[in-house]
Amino acid sequence: MMSPTITRDYQPSDLETVADLWFASWATTGLAFADGISVAGNAIRIEAEIRNGWVVRVAVRDGQIVGFLAITPREGRLNQLFVAPHAKGTGVGTILLEDAKAKMPDGFWLWTPRANMNATAFYTSRSLHLVRYEQDGETEMAIFSWR
Repeated sequence: MMSPTITRDYQPSDLETVADLWFASWATTGLAFADGISVAGNAIRIEAEIRNGWVVRVAVRDGQIVGFLAITPREGRLNQLFVAPHAKGTGVGTILLEDAKAKMPDGFWLWTPRANMNATAFYTSRSLHLVRYEQDGETEMAIFSWR
């Protein structure tokens, strides 16, 4: 039997694991990668975004990081929510989303590529509201809000 998933604050020692998880999870979306995305690039971005206001939380099960989220509370934004490929469908995403709601109880917004059908279905099924679609370069984004 699996132990429960807990969420905790990100620690600098989590960097490599979170960067790798982000890369691996993105690969499962079936969406094209932007030029230059790599685990090393993700690590550089995570460090830079934390300096710029990201609050990162990790989901841990059986001593392993199985997901993470990044929020910017001052903007009311859920920036990232990713689950390790082997942990998808086990409730980790829901636990992380509930963590984001607890950290930003007045509400938040997020965007995800419209073509990421799993993500759009996930947010819709958890009572987030599709606000609109918006073009970001060549990618059409679905913008969701909670509250």
